[in-house]
Amino acid sequence: MRFCLCWFLVLLMAFPASAARRSPREAAAQTPDGQAVALVLVTGEKVKGQLFGVTREGVTIVGGRDSLQSRTIAFAEIKSFKQTTPFFERLLAGLGVAWLALAGLLIAVATVL
Repeated sequence: MRFCLCWFLVLLMAFPASAARRSPREAAAQTPDGQAVALVLVTGEKVKGQLFGVTREGVTIVGGRDSLQSRTIAFAEIKSFKQTTPFFERLLAGLGVAWLALAGLLIAVATVL
């Protein structure tokens, strides 16, 4: 059990800081172009799309899958900036965590027997 707990803590500490702790300018600067992002503006409007570029004044977002229109949004208008994770990556992460939990349980049972 201690072994599983130790590995869980190691994995937990390996993840980078949450994007919620960074300013929108810092988060945008660290996000690669083409990454799917979700913005919440000061007005409450939610904008989803792909990051097209980052400048000193703001970001350029290409909205939706079928839309090729770009929209430039100033950093002063952005309340939060988050990268969105595709569904498939979340599914693989969940399966990996489940596999680790099952393997840890099997190891714990095997050491007791």
